[in-house]
Amino acid sequence: MREYHVLTPVYFHCGRLVLTEDQARKRALSLKNTAENGVYEVVEPVYFIAGEVVGVDDINSNAAHALKEVKAPPLPVEATVPEVEKKEPVAVVKKRSAKAKK
Repeated sequence: MREYHVLTPVYFHCGRLVLTEDQARKRALSLKNTAENGVYEVVEPVYFIAGEVVGVDDINSNAAHALKEVKAPPLPVEATVPEVEKKEPVAVVKKRSAKAKK
């Protein structure tokens, strides 16, 4: 199953969805729990609002416009940038101008 961001409100009328416990609890009357952890069978149409993330077995053309596939998250910056040697700060001494000496 692929994971999608919901861009605009959308209904799913059938199929299998991967949901969080919170998402499934809110839609309990429209879903049937399967033997797989976090996977639910749609029994009655279920509604999702923009901003939610849903795992979908197969999307139809009606729902495709409302979804954007979640890509693998980028590596954290610490993992991609090599460690730089830290140096002690150097004190900067300003020279006095000729006028300031008088």
